[in-house]
Amino acid sequence: MLDLFEPRLPDSKLHKSFREIRSNPSYSKVMPVIQSWAAGLLNKALTDFGCSVDYSKSSPDFFVTAPGNYQFNIETVISDQPAGDKEWLPSSYQDFKDRGALKLVGKIRDKLEIVRGSNGKKHPYSSLSHVQGRPFVIAIAPFDSSQSVMQKNELINLVLFGIGAPVLEGTELRQDKIRSLATASGAPVEMGIFTND
Repeated sequence: MLDLFEPRLPDSKLHKSFREIRSNPSYSKVMPVIQSWAAGLLNKALTDFGCSVDYSKSSPDFFVTAPGNYQFNIETVISDQPAGDKEWLPSSYQDFKDRGALKLVGKIRDKLEIVRGSNGKKHPYSSLSHVQGRPFVIAIAPFDSSQSVMQKNELINLVLFGIGAPVLEGTELRQDKIRSLATASGAPVEMGIFTND
């Protein structure tokens, strides 16, 4: 099995979180858990649920058969920083949330283009026989800043359903509808992608 904690680059090129986990004794108990992920985190979750993965299909990432012969496809993606960019630091918590939501919706739209064959993709996933007529799942995780670990379901709820964070008003919880967020240039990006065609 691949040793996730064996450096393959000079120390100066290693991510600060990687260096911290390797050097700080308080992380010694979590390192075996992280190392177990080398066997395939998503694979492990699927097998624990009684699913099998057919690796003979080159795309999407996973063609899964669940108990009862229920078949579906999973495409994985992360939102990350562009290579070589300095780490982005938000000016506020709201700035962090807005940017995170915009990156998530952008990655989901990128994958939708691959499924549909938009923007010149010659062999869209929708043309593959093992994709046709089966559910298509996008497994997405944020890694666009060191603060990404603070993202909870709030941002994905905003992106998918267009609902804001719960706000306590007296003894009642309220969640506002949010139709769009603005990019840095001011262009609106629609939220709530599961609420429309």
